[in-house]
Amino acid sequence: MAFVVQRAYRALLSPHPLASRDKFAHAVSNVLSLNSLTSPAFELRGGELELALREKALLAVTGDVEIVADGRKVEPWAAFNASESVKVKANATAYVSVRGLKATTKRRLPLKSGITFSFDGLDGLNERSLRALRVPHTLRVVNGDWLESVARVQRHIGMVLEAIKKGAEQVKVRVGGREFEVWVLELS
Repeated sequence: MAFVVQRAYRALLSPHPLASRDKFAHAVSNVLSLNSLTSPAFELRGGELELALREKALLAVTGDVEIVADGRKVEPWAAFNASESVKVKANATAYVSVRGLKATTKRRLPLKSGITFSFDGLDGLNERSLRALRVPHTLRVVNGDWLESVARVQRHIGMVLEAIKKGAEQVKVRVGGREFEVWVLELS
């Protein structure tokens, strides 16, 4: 499975979070796309990235961005599927992770149009589980050490996935004039 970089402006391949401007956002994009924390990701520094996909892929984007995947707007700080195209416009530093991205580099690599990358597909992730691969606003900032903050995101996602396995349903609730999405599990 492969995809091609159609357009890249102020975009590069970062080999791992320690080489990135924002270690937390890089690592969380990998968590959301079900990669290891130390997998490579595309770093946008207020730039743009457009990918032409040849197969269905699981992606995740973190940062202050606008995302269009297969012609539909997608929320940041969440995983999503795309099978044709992904366009990301970053307003600041942002990260794009692709599930199973195969890229071996020890240093940052500027992206250019026409570069092809391969990736491993992901089978068996249902839509309910995909909805669990999201980071709530309260967990989108580093609170103390960046690795501890990543661990909090991992625990949150793990708890939601476990609740889904037990039959939890996602609902929206309004508290103090603000709307929140919560997972509800009926206990008997």
